[in-house]
Amino acid sequence: MTYFIKLLKSDLLKLNGSFIFSIVLIFPFIIVILANVLTYSICKSTMMIEGINPWMILARYLYLLIAFMLPIILSLLSYQVNMIEIRSNGYRQLFTMPFPKILIYFSKISLLVILLICIIIVIFCLNVVSGFVLQQIKPILVFNKYFIFDQMTLYYVKLFVTMLSIVLIQFNLSFFIRNILISTGLPLILIILGVFISTWDYIYLFPFAYGFNINNEFIAGINIFFTLNIISGIVYVLIFMALGLFLTMRINRFKGFFN
Repeated sequence: MTYFIKLLKSDLLKLNGSFIFSIVLIFPFIIVILANVLTYSICKSTMMIEGINPWMILARYLYLLIAFMLPIILSLLSYQVNMIEIRSNGYRQLFTMPFPKILIYFSKISLLVILLICIIIVIFCLNVVSGFVLQQIKPILVFNKYFIFDQMTLYYVKLFVTMLSIVLIQFNLSFFIRNILISTGLPLILIILGVFISTWDYIYLFPFAYGFNINNEFIAGINIFFTLNIISGIVYVLIFMALGLFLTMRINRFKGFFN
């Protein structure tokens, strides 16, 4: 455990000077502000109907933006965390140290999980605050009359669990895909593919559609945690974690990895 903590602290220090912390802080503000602008524009051009929950209108835009953008951001973070070591020849040094190689893998994954948690917490807080800000700007929206804190919390917990699979998939791929355009472009293609196959009966098996799936569950009022999306997401986490550990233990056998 001591080695693991030291590795994690070292990984956090290595992020200084990179744009990773900026992404973690700026990305939530961008999508929340954009969602607020869209919500205000729609509500300004149409009269609010009695009984319509304004939080649902805000969520419709914000959660759709999250479904599109968060997997790409996580792919970028996974790529950057891995490239920090590759560019500095850090992996060659780490794999010669006298501690289990799996700790190296878990420290990197733990770092990405921490970044994911930070992003989700910032978005969640901004989501709540922005509703009351819109209430002050346009009182007719009556955000204070309707509040869905429990449903929103469940959505963000689901978002965290399902996005873990994206983190593991992209980090494993970043071992071998060292082109930033490919690393971030591939998730975009898969997200668009997820939109096209959204009517597929087994869409819950497609990780890059999780954002849309849990958004649909939120809109439909499905207040159950262990849905098919969550179950398949947990299975993917276990599968790709096992794959990552397999790759880590045999990384020396991959020709040119340390070059």
